[in-house]
Amino acid sequence: QYEQVAEGGWWGKAGIDASSLLNLQPGQQPQLSTWGCFKADNPRLDQGKTDRKGQDEFIKYENPLGVSRSLYLPIVPDTLANRIYKKHGIQPTAAEKRSGFWYVVRQYNLPITITEGAKKTWASLSQGEVTIGVSGVNGIYRAKDQDGNLLPARQLNEEMAVFATPGREFRFAYDQDTKASTIRNVRRDRVRGIELLEAQGCICKVASWKPQDGKGLDDLIIIRGPLAYTQAIATAQTSDQDKRTHYRTEYNAIARQVRVNYPQATPEFLDAEVYLRTIAKAEAKDGDRFLSQSDNARSLQTPEQVQVYVNHIKAYAPQLRQEYQDALAEQAAAEAQRVADRGAYLAIAQQVKTELGDIPSQQLDMEVCLRTGAKGNVDHVLAQSDQAIALNEPAQMQDYIERIKAAVPEYQQQQRDRAEYLSTVKYARHTMGDFPEDQLDKYVCLSVGIYGKEAERLLAQSDTALALNDPEAVNTYIKKVNAQIKAYPKEQKVAQEKRDRQEYEAIAQQVRPGLGRIDEGRLDAFVYKAALDSGKYTPEQMEGIIAQSKYSRKLKTPDELRDHIKGVKRSASGASIKRQTAQSWEDENPAQAKLARQAEKSFRDLVETLGLTKKDAKTKVYETGGYSIAMNDNELTVSRIQGNEPVFRADSRSIWSNMTTQDFEPIRREHTDEVNRRKLKNLYQENTTNKDGPEPNQ
Repeated sequence: QYEQVAEGGWWGKAGIDASSLLNLQPGQQPQLSTWGCFKADNPRLDQGKTDRKGQDEFIKYENPLGVSRSLYLPIVPDTLANRIYKKHGIQPTAAEKRSGFWYVVRQYNLPITITEGAKKTWASLSQGEVTIGVSGVNGIYRAKDQDGNLLPARQLNEEMAVFATPGREFRFAYDQDTKASTIRNVRRDRVRGIELLEAQGCICKVASWKPQDGKGLDDLIIIRGPLAYTQAIATAQTSDQDKRTHYRTEYNAIARQVRVNYPQATPEFLDAEVYLRTIAKAEAKDGDRFLSQSDNARSLQTPEQVQVYVNHIKAYAPQLRQEYQDALAEQAAAEAQRVADRGAYLAIAQQVKTELGDIPSQQLDMEVCLRTGAKGNVDHVLAQSDQAIALNEPAQMQDYIERIKAAVPEYQQQQRDRAEYLSTVKYARHTMGDFPEDQLDKYVCLSVGIYGKEAERLLAQSDTALALNDPEAVNTYIKKVNAQIKAYPKEQKVAQEKRDRQEYEAIAQQVRPGLGRIDEGRLDAFVYKAALDSGKYTPEQMEGIIAQSKYSRKLKTPDELRDHIKGVKRSASGASIKRQTAQSWEDENPAQAKLARQAEKSFRDLVETLGLTKKDAKTKVYETGGYSIAMNDNELTVSRIQGNEPVFRADSRSIWSNMTTQDFEPIRREHTDEVNRRKLKNLYQENTTNKDGPEPNQ
């Protein structure tokens, strides 16, 4: 393991064992330390560091195995020692000198410079400075015992404690590093040593120089000369600034970690958490020191105020941590609820958009409000709408939610009105027939008989009204439709009169050829009679049709028109009309008249066979061969049936003019079949001897 020693290097002796100075009497010699430091010319590989860094790293210094590290207290030549005694104005006795340089330094409480390493210790001593070397910047104190267990509090190195006498001045002359992490670590260990020395009544100062003038004090002496080093020691600053910087740096480092874990930490909680984390890893005093450099503490005016604040944080730190963590748990629960509410809103909104397409945002939120209902907290879900999230103030958000909820009943009514409107549109198309599409809304209202205020509710949900964005434009449109509805009865009357005139002319055109020359007033009676005989019109419809004849339109007063219509009705029921109608038709259609008479006889024979002519049969109806046959006071009425409606109705031969032999031939067969059925029934009843046999009809 130590083969490289044979290849050369230099050995730095630790010098004397400082602990042997404690009970040393003048003239006695102190013990020598067995510890030292060897720097090999060809150092061996540090396998651990090499593995961690991925590149070759070497062991710079070797120390004796199994020997506790010690301070560098070199054997100082008498000539150098005497110069130092003279510099400090002391005259040790011969016996004290025999006990050695370090005995005199301890006895006379001379100021001591502390540096790192053997070479820097000798370099500083060569410039007349009493210098103790440490084997690492943390060599002044111990934080663990010999077994590696953490001590309750840091302690001075036993050898350093030998020189920690009240009133002694210590000057720290460590390397002037430029790497931030190294600067922080060196300052931390230096301040820890300073705190322990000052606790023993020592005075501590920190020497510094520009890094470019040399990293270590030996470099400074070479680059800038001995006087530069002497000046650095002479101008060393008190440790106050070094400690404040250290405490602030350590506070900030821990505070950064806290903020990572708790981004919304309050200043008071931040200080409490820094304190708790500090004392968990370091001394309780470190917690006090770090708190003294917190933002809150530094804002205070006096040290007394700072101490009061530090004591407050220390006393309530566990409670503050618990309260803050409880608050964080509530925030986490609230955030989880917010995420769930946002998810619920988006799911419902997507469903609404799928059903209704792109709709205005407020309508979307009202739909979400309706569909949330008892399934969730409406306020929470609406608070996650895009509109609500866009509002910065909670009060504005709540106001928006309340406005949406308040608008929902009216929106529901509008939806019901819209559904009713669409249903009424279908009804209007079914009942009102064809009408111009640009007048759809008028006919919608007419189909259900509403007008004015009652119509406004439906009209506001029409396609035309919904397409208008301006409420004033909607109101104007509704007024326009209401005006059309109001004018509709007059329009309808004019249209009906026109239809009645057309109907009159059509009937008159059929009737007039068989009447010859006839005056217009009498023509109305024949038109009335023929229309009723066709079965297509009711008496009420015929009154309207007769009112549109040429004769009727010449009448000047309503009374004259009413009297004329009454006369038409009386004339139409008279025998003269029937005789004139029949005679005129038979004269002009002798061949067809013969067929008509045969058809009438066939019908009469059938109804007579069926017993429809009996006196006790006031009105009998028989359906056969697609015909409905009725006798009423010996008046024969025949209707041809198609579906459930008669195609024609005949009670005079004139209306049978369209019949052929094929029309009434089935009636003849029906009559013959009926006669034969009756004969067979009688014959069966007279000759059968099987009383238990089937019924005659079977």
